[in-house]
Amino acid sequence: MIKSEEVIFLEAKVRILEASDYTTKKKTKALFNLLTTIIEEVTQDERITFTTLFSRIAFMANRFKFDSSLMYYLHTFRRDNERMKIPLESEHYVDLGAFLVDQIINKVWKKVITTDDIPEDIIRIFKGDKKEVVKFKPVIEAIVDSVDVDTYTVNFYDEEDATVLRTAIFDQGDKNELFNDSVELLGRSFSFPIHANFIDVEILEDGTHVPSAIVIEPDYLLDVTAVANCFKDYGTESMLRLIGKFKMMENSIPLMVGNVANLFLDEIISNPDVKFNDLLPGIFKLDPMGLAVFEDKDIRELVSISKNHYLNLKKTVATELPAQGLSLIHI
Repeated sequence: MIKSEEVIFLEAKVRILEASDYTTKKKTKALFNLLTTIIEEVTQDERITFTTLFSRIAFMANRFKFDSSLMYYLHTFRRDNERMKIPLESEHYVDLGAFLVDQIINKVWKKVITTDDIPEDIIRIFKGDKKEVVKFKPVIEAIVDSVDVDTYTVNFYDEEDATVLRTAIFDQGDKNELFNDSVELLGRSFSFPIHANFIDVEILEDGTHVPSAIVIEPDYLLDVTAVANCFKDYGTESMLRLIGKFKMMENSIPLMVGNVANLFLDEIISNPDVKFNDLLPGIFKLDPMGLAVFEDKDIRELVSISKNHYLNLKKTVATELPAQGLSLIHI
């Protein structure tokens, strides 16, 4: 009889827990390896390139509807193992690892347990005195005063009330650990004070801020296409951005039309009554050198196509957006 995957994983968990020659630290490591294997098995057929265990857990959490508490314990167990912070006597980590194996098998295969209740000893040891969230802000425009890269804390002034020095914390596995590198970069490579935006910020009862993301120097524009091209199926390669700067730029009518349409949309939303002839000079200001390489017939074609886009955009802004309940004030 062929055993199903979940049965094989459960039997592996039992063997680890019953291994009399394993220390608690070795059992914890074995449970972490088993948990990693389960996660990789569940996500291996997805058409996504996962570069870290963190990204696999994030994907699984979204697909199988993990609650925030389970995410917290998963990332705590993952992070402490990856950073080799498991103590010699780590019976509570063994309990946590076994609990997480059961939880994932239950979420994916609907086996093992009938409740999602977290054992009290795990809550007591790993959750500690976690503060309650008392307020939420979608964006905080901050002036960063200092950074402690050892504790991943950022001291800042909120531009809405710059009289109080506040603290934001990172390295939170279920919230913002992905931005640890940004915090390290901030502490290592920038001079203070510096402008930064905190995104989707939870404010705890003790006043600590927990952002979901940080944007350093937000007023700088980035070429998102160039950034995206640095991500390949084998990983990331930032030097591709530098190589791209030496490549010839190819101009084409369709590319120009796309840029013109973006220009027209911005202008029409700002001024719905603007005329096409008023916008026409702006076409030639977009990329004078790029347009200079085209023949006259290509320019006439560009202007003709652009006028059609102008008429379509005027109609969309004037009638279709209001029909959908979208006000230009909020666009």
